[in-house]
Order: sequence, then C-alpha cells, then structure tokens
Amino acid sequence: MFPIPYNYSFVLTNGFYTIPQKLKLMPGAELTVAEDALLTVPSGGEFAVYDGFTGQHYPQSNPLEYPNGAALTVGGYSEQGRLQVDGRLVLQSGSTFGGLVQTKGYGRIETEQNVKLSLEIKEGVLKEQSYLTIYKATDTDQTTRILTAQAYGADGLFSLAAGQTYGGAYAETILPAGEAGYTYVKWSGSKSSPQSEEVTVPYVADQTVFGKWYLPQTLSVDGE
Repeated sequence: MFPIPYNYSFVLTNGFYTIPQKLKLMPGAELTVAEDALLTVPSGGEFAVYDGFTGQHYPQSNPLEYPNGAALTVGGYSEQGRLQVDGRLVLQSGSTFGGLVQTKGYGRIETEQNVKLSLEIKEGVLKEQSYLTIYKATDTDQTTRILTAQAYGADGLFSLAAGQTYGGAYAETILPAGEAGYTYVKWSGSKSSPQSEEVTVPYVADQTVFGKWYLPQTLSVDGE
C-alpha cells in the first residue's frame, strides 16, 4: 500500500474524488473531505487509516525510520492518521476500508453491499524474501494488525456495517494518554518456526477524535 506520511495534509473540495489504488493514511497525516466534496473508494480500491504505527527499523541499510508517538507529538502531529469526512464518503461494493472515520460537520458515510470493512496490514520482511540481503535480517521481522472500519456514536466506538448510511454531527472524544492506544502483533523467530506476541502501545499525548455518527432513523430534530 502506498503511504501518505505525517507531513501531508490534504483537503478535498468542490468535486468528486476516487481512491482506485491501495493507500494508507499514516499517523500524523490528514485527509479532509469538505462539505462540497465526495470521496469514493471503488471496487478494487483499498484505503487504510492508521490509529498508530510501530515500524521495523533497518539501520544497516537505512538510518531513517518513521517517527514514533513521542516524535510526532513534539512536532505537533497526531499519533493517529485522521480521515475527516464533512462531505460524503462512499465505499462501493468490492472495495476495502479499515480505520476510523471522523467529522467536524455533518458528514455522510455510505457503505454498499459486499464491501470489505477490515483489512490486515503487514509491515517488515520475511526471511525467504529475495531482497533480504538489503536489510541484513536473519529471522522473521514483521508486524501485522487488523484495521476495522469504525466510528464513534452515541454509545462509543462501533464498527461500520455494509449496506448502511450514516450521518455525522460535531462532537469531541478524548482518548487519554497512557490509557488509550493501539495493538499490533510482533513476529519473531524463523519463518519455519515463527513466534508471535501481541503488543499494546499507549498514546504519548491525549488524542482528540471528532464527530459522532448515527443511522438516519436515529437522528433527532430539536431533541425529539
């Protein structure tokens, strides 16, 4: 998947946009769909929104590594990737999406039937891969995680379902540092005898999540 890193912030306005390829919105990066814009993930497209990231580092070949939560916080970036839908997000049949959807306005999420609302993300290399010599890794060195399509509603975090339309409204939810975080699976050992360990990484700073989403029939007018 092609990464959009932390130093990118896009605002889609006044038009129709599609993600026909495989993209991942990394921690610190922002993509906003304005009120007058429509973003579609068509069949075959894959879009992941990260809620945190622990990457693999290969100093022998590349001294650079993606900034961790502490570095992002110091730089004024979120420890999460932020997809903010103030317009419309349409997930078509045959597309794949995983991650949190936020809004600061009255956004709309439309999920068609036969859409896949989770995906597995793999980072790192395996022992038998041909470019192994570049990284000088001798054992399995990989992390995996499952990103599920989610949003916040009246009762907290929930998973999006296929064949539904959700309406958004402005709200703020604070994910407290040291308590909230993200979880991934770390693999070690050889490929023929891999070992896995579930690792939870707490956020360094409070994370603010915007918006609450509802099915249309649950929306009320003037409190009725």
